[in-house]
Amino acid sequence: VTQKGGASMLLLTLGGRSQLCFATFYAVVGAWALLSLVAIWWLRKGLLHLPATRLLPVEYGTVTSTSVIGGLVIYQEYRYIPPSSLYVMGVGILLIVVGCALVGRRKTIKRKYMPGHVVAHRCLPILLPHKRPQNLSLVREAKRDVRSKKGEPSIPGA
Repeated sequence: VTQKGGASMLLLTLGGRSQLCFATFYAVVGAWALLSLVAIWWLRKGLLHLPATRLLPVEYGTVTSTSVIGGLVIYQEYRYIPPSSLYVMGVGILLIVVGCALVGRRKTIKRKYMPGHVVAHRCLPILLPHKRPQNLSLVREAKRDVRSKKGEPSIPGA
């Protein structure tokens, strides 16, 4: 809500109708800055405990549903929407809340099954000097085949 209010007041100021003389402008911009810092703190704290794949959908769902509700209540946008659309918006908000609850309850995948582990240990053996690929002879043979197709001389043992 503060983001929408602050953006609207800044747009009015840039359009020639200065909002700088109203205390509301400074209160909204101050609340906007404070809530932005709180959101950064919350995300930092949350990312220490949960992976981004669980935390960010909840954060996006929360921001979306609160901004829709805030627009309907504070800015009285419900006056411009037919009742049938209000019901659809209510169902949409309910779906967002249920989705956030499902994502929040989801179990965390164990680290050994995460893609970073797979990439580091299986796909990039060159980066791990203590682990040589078991099929090194096949790699050498493939290099020889490539060189022979290009017309380069094959180097034994390379």
